Amino acid sequence: MSESRHGLRRKFVGTCPDQKHRRDFVRIQGEESNTCLSTELLMFVIISGFVDNSNDGFVLSPSCRNTITNPYSVEFALVRWLSPHPNTFIRDSKLRPICTPPLDINHALWTYAQRPANRDLKTNHTMFYNGNNQEEQALSLQSESRAFFDLIQPDSFVGFINCTPINTSTETGTLLETITLPFGDTL
Repeated sequence: MSESRHGLRRKFVGTCPDQKHRRDFVRIQGEESNTCLSTELLMFVIISGFVDNSNDGFVLSPSCRNTITNPYSVEFALVRWLSPHPNTFIRDSKLRPICTPPLDINHALWTYAQRPANRDLKTNHTMFYNGNNQEEQALSLQSESRAFFDLIQPDSFVGFINCTPINTSTETGTLLETITLPFGDTL
């Protein structure tokens, strides 16, 4: 998936194990609770095996097709939703959660959205989580046990946003969005 703007082209990419600090964040069409929709892009998933005729198997609904002429596969983006940081009270004209002063001039403040705590996540798959040993992997699993992930269609992307994790030594999940970059467009 890529975005073109003023003659420039940039690809949307998910996270990469080889580049752990590379993250793409995207704005999604729509709003909720007077806030724009924003996500961290994790990966793209292509589901294939659909057929033209229901007698031969599963038919992909035209409303789900990435292109109307492709009835055989569909592409989704796996995203992790962001929500306004609890310290933000003001929204700008684009419904971004604006930081408290002095960073309110050019920054929005986000955190990762969380599902309600309804049970502890227990799994034998801790080896698939970030960390150099079992203890670090278990902490990584616990930090993501209430994470809010979703599959969305890439054509709902509005554009990139520039987010940087902050306070990584004292807390996790706080993201600072720079609204205007000195060398590019604003979204």
